[in-house]
Amino acid sequence: MKNKKLIIFAGGGDPYLAYKDVYDLLLEVANSRRYISVKIINWPGHFSFDTTSEMSLMNALPHAINILEDFEKGKVAYDLIGRSFGCSVFMKASEHLTLNYIRNVVLWGPPPYYILYKLFHLELDQNIENGYKKNVRISRNFLTETVPFETLLVNYQSPFAFRIATGKFDEYCKPFHLSYYRSINPNIDYRIVPTGHEVVEFNQKYINTLFDFKNELL
Repeated sequence: MKNKKLIIFAGGGDPYLAYKDVYDLLLEVANSRRYISVKIINWPGHFSFDTTSEMSLMNALPHAINILEDFEKGKVAYDLIGRSFGCSVFMKASEHLTLNYIRNVVLWGPPPYYILYKLFHLELDQNIENGYKKNVRISRNFLTETVPFETLLVNYQSPFAFRIATGKFDEYCKPFHLSYYRSINPNIDYRIVPTGHEVVEFNQKYINTLFDFKNELL
């Protein structure tokens, strides 16, 4: 990875606290690939971000735009991995920017809108409470400030290598959701890996999917 950086857009669980094992695995692999730097992005609402903010797409968006602008100003090639909530954050932020230095993007486990409706409307109080166990304060406006991932896919065209993937046993982004996404936009590399949503143990197909753009489709 000569002269290339990596940026990781975290999901809903705090990447430095509750989900540290998930991101430690990504860091370990990224370091073995010799990126010159790796940056894990947490969001407003994460306990590691601050003590008062709440998580929603609109709260995360300005932070994501600033991060991507900083990477672009650096004029060094970089890759991006988005996880779950971070997938929609990247997609929405990219609408506001011209990304000249990004080379590869992988979005892992982006949930469709009906899953978010279940979690953050029908079961909102329960999931706000559960969020504290994941070191995140979830906004009561989370759903109303959400842009459905499938809406973001419509007519999406990427000048860089772009992949959407999920685990065979992922409860938030199920394998049939990728078929649904493909029906919306067939011009994307879709992959299914025999694992779950949160991956903490080494899985070669998972690693290939996130880091390797030269292998054949899994």
